[in-house]
Amino acid sequence: MEFTAITYSKVFSLGNYENEKIGVEVKLTSEDNPVLAMKEAKQFVEFMSTDKQRKIELALDVIKQAKQHHQETVNKAKTLVKEAK
Repeated sequence: MEFTAITYSKVFSLGNYENEKIGVEVKLTSEDNPVLAMKEAKQFVEFMSTDKQRKIELALDVIKQAKQHHQETVNKAKTLVKEAK
């Protein structure tokens, strides 16, 4: 089976009976690992929905596990942490 894209979305409760749905579609190349792509898609969705402190924590996790992420993702995490200081 060949995967060409991965889609991940999640509904977040905002309280007061309001929700927000955030999702992302990742197009895969033949070199991409679908499992890692799904993991990154999930982290991206979580990152887009959380407060600043949580975003920094997620960015630090990406930096610690840099070998498991695309370089662009690691660079964005480093930039976020740098801007937060």
